[in-house]
Amino acid sequence: MAKKKYSFLKTTYLNFHQLYLDLVNNWRKLKSGIYRKKIIHSYYARINNFGDSFNRDLVHFFGAELIFASPAESETVLTGSILGNFKREFSGYLLGAGFISERYDRQRNQWKIKIIRGPLSGKRCDAPPEVLYADPGILASKIYPCQEKKKFKLGIVPHKRDIDFIKNLSCVAEIKIIDPRDHPFKVAKQIKQCHFIASSSLHGLIFADSFRIPNIHLRFGDRPVGGLFKFKDYYYGMDVDPEHLDYRPDLLVEEIIGRCKLRYTENYLVEKQQEIERIYNSVFSKINQN
Repeated sequence: MAKKKYSFLKTTYLNFHQLYLDLVNNWRKLKSGIYRKKIIHSYYARINNFGDSFNRDLVHFFGAELIFASPAESETVLTGSILGNFKREFSGYLLGAGFISERYDRQRNQWKIKIIRGPLSGKRCDAPPEVLYADPGILASKIYPCQEKKKFKLGIVPHKRDIDFIKNLSCVAEIKIIDPRDHPFKVAKQIKQCHFIASSSLHGLIFADSFRIPNIHLRFGDRPVGGLFKFKDYYYGMDVDPEHLDYRPDLLVEEIIGRCKLRYTENYLVEKQQEIERIYNSVFSKINQN
């Protein structure tokens, strides 16, 4: 009986949450029409996770409003491990997303592939030779440019599936546990308050790269879907070898910090950022002419 009651309550909550998200989406659409703001229709994961919520701030950065759409009705696909939701018949623009694992096959598609997270995803969908490998999350330093005073030696950004596992680490004074369920602006602010970042969230690492904060992929186990695929995809796309550190109960802060590093130069980052901006401005202008 208790199990049935829990299932009912969960279903009811999810239905109301979906209704709320749809109302917010319709309000954004109405507001954009009133203020004559450019609209970008795109599918993204509507979950409480800063890497997915970042899609909205990314589109705002380019002077437009993001309106959630189904994969079939999307004009673009932006960032996140969501390409498995798109069929070969999708004919919109791919601007930085990737696959969650290598099990997907989207070759011989109709996609307009301009930016993809990395070559592992590119191989799954016949990305053209001239494609740009990058995750738009590296624009975080431009989207959230405010300066922050350093307060913590080490910041840890867990994947949402690792949150409960690392709660006991929050008692260490020199460690800041950064909640991935917070708004991306708040996550960015807290990342910038740390001298070093260890993260089991890919976008925690990408944000740290953008802010030029030495970092390391800290792996707490196999809870995140897809394993190491998306991490390797991102790092290969940035022309560096992937690295990670497996968590152990006796792992010291100094050992984690010792593995943190900046993996590419600031000039390399700036060039990638500029190319992403150029492509986004070009594509968004085409979309709003249609």
